[in-house]
Amino acid sequence: MACVEGPALARLWRERHTGQPGIPLLLLGLVLLLATVLQALAIVQGLPLWSLLGAGIAFTTSAIALLGRRSVRWALGVMLVGWWVALLCLWATPLWLWELNTTWPTRAVGHLVRTLPPEELVFIQGTRRPSLSWYGGRLVPPGPAQAPRPHHLVAPGEQPLTGCQLQVLFPPPPQPGQQEPVSLQWCGPQDRPLTSQRSKVPLNLLHSPWP
Repeated sequence: MACVEGPALARLWRERHTGQPGIPLLLLGLVLLLATVLQALAIVQGLPLWSLLGAGIAFTTSAIALLGRRSVRWALGVMLVGWWVALLCLWATPLWLWELNTTWPTRAVGHLVRTLPPEELVFIQGTRRPSLSWYGGRLVPPGPAQAPRPHHLVAPGEQPLTGCQLQVLFPPPPQPGQQEPVSLQWCGPQDRPLTSQRSKVPLNLLHSPWP
């Protein structure tokens, strides 16, 4: 979309031709506002209400400004601001996915990783998950073959790995077959007491949806 729309918007910004893109923008804005109404009335389900509303208002307002021979740059500015607001609202919903083809969410365990002391090592079993590093506030690389001990390990599944102790288990939401549990494990001295970090994480994150 950026490659297709970027040159057209840049040309419109330079040449300042009003009216030409007004009708398509108006139709797009009205469609988005109609979808907003359908979602608000529960006629349809699963649409991002605030994202649709922000984008619909932005496109409709900019279209009216272009059709009314207002400043092209003012109209484009309104459209871009509204579009970014719509994207921010979308990123705050479960519809936004950091990665595709994954089987467990990272938000809850990432917030728990954020509470760990910065000097303690944290690895993930398997492939890298950028969203886990984002929510954890630190780089969480895949565990090497000979990981330095002690360290924490984020691992899918409910069973502790060899040489590790289960600290916190995040059960999946009641959607069998779609998500698997994930655990935070301590791989170090066995005499270290198991930390109860569950109280540090809001309850709504323990059963958080995607991402």
